[in-house]
Amino acid sequence: MEPNIPEGLSKQSVNYIADWIASAGFNCVRLTFSVDMALHPEVNVEKSFRIGASSGGVDEAALINQYKMAVGKNPFLAKASCLDVFGVVEDALWERGLMTFLDNHVSKAKWCCNLEDGNGWWKDAPGYVPANSEFFETQPWLDGLEAMAKWSVGRPGVVGMSLRNELRAQAIQIPWGGEQWFEKMPAAARLVHAANPDLLISIGGLDGGNNLGALREQRMPTEDWEGKNVWDAHVYSFTVNTPNLGSCAIKKAQYGFLFGFVLADSTEQQGPLWLSEFGVGMTGGPNDGLSDEDHAYLECLVEYLENNDADWALWSVAGSYYVREGIIDREDFFAALDRNWVDWRNDKFKGMLGRMWNVTQGP
Repeated sequence: MEPNIPEGLSKQSVNYIADWIASAGFNCVRLTFSVDMALHPEVNVEKSFRIGASSGGVDEAALINQYKMAVGKNPFLAKASCLDVFGVVEDALWERGLMTFLDNHVSKAKWCCNLEDGNGWWKDAPGYVPANSEFFETQPWLDGLEAMAKWSVGRPGVVGMSLRNELRAQAIQIPWGGEQWFEKMPAAARLVHAANPDLLISIGGLDGGNNLGALREQRMPTEDWEGKNVWDAHVYSFTVNTPNLGSCAIKKAQYGFLFGFVLADSTEQQGPLWLSEFGVGMTGGPNDGLSDEDHAYLECLVEYLENNDADWALWSVAGSYYVREGIIDREDFFAALDRNWVDWRNDKFKGMLGRMWNVTQGP
């Protein structure tokens, strides 16, 4: 969020969190960053918290208390820049064999994603709507991607970069959606590939990142970053274009139609598929903590992924945020970790993922 460093450091040390992620059975971390941070990497952490208080509309002293707690757990923060923190986190993950997949989540550091956060769609695209596009300027976005790709050179633990999280157009912008996607995403991919040819490049679809259907109508020139392309999708129980019609068979057909088709041998642009976000509310429901809606969704999604060779990332590890939507130390009930980042929020959840944990093939 607004402080522009990875979450959780006010609760635990970098090493504790990295140890937990490894012991939980994960092998990769999707590490989000903002264009703001990528273009101003030298800002020191304390200043970033002060800027974040202003940006997030919260009391500076209260947010600085989060900073002081973070320094208490992680003394290096007192003299670190924001990008230094990313380096320490990535190093700690790689020391434990955990890969890092960078993700450009937003331009302006803040919680997302809806049609009114200013981070959803390119500002210079036809049909400009300030509420959805105010902060998403194309050239700074490209510059930020290039900067982070260059930073990743020589860091073998950084294996890829997602070009943008959950692209989402307002209704007035939708008619040009595919055109803009086919223009801007390849341009970004070429830039990242030129800066670091070793990186995988993850490309999410339209409609909040879960619709790759434009590939049925037009081909994307992925040969320009040959061997490095990954298709990316997100899906939740509340995802608008995968409505719950009471049938897992229908739900799986929706998944296949929107994004799973890229796995088929008959698809011209067949390639790896990464479900880089899915998740559920972890507590409070009658099904080992899950609500009826989330339980049905997860059971069906697990069945789909167990029978299709896609990779995945859970949203999320972050049990709390320094600040989110104007609330300091806000808890996230979708998180794997509890509020204090000690252990599983729901100790039965890991087992719910079944054979999704099995690695069936390597690079």
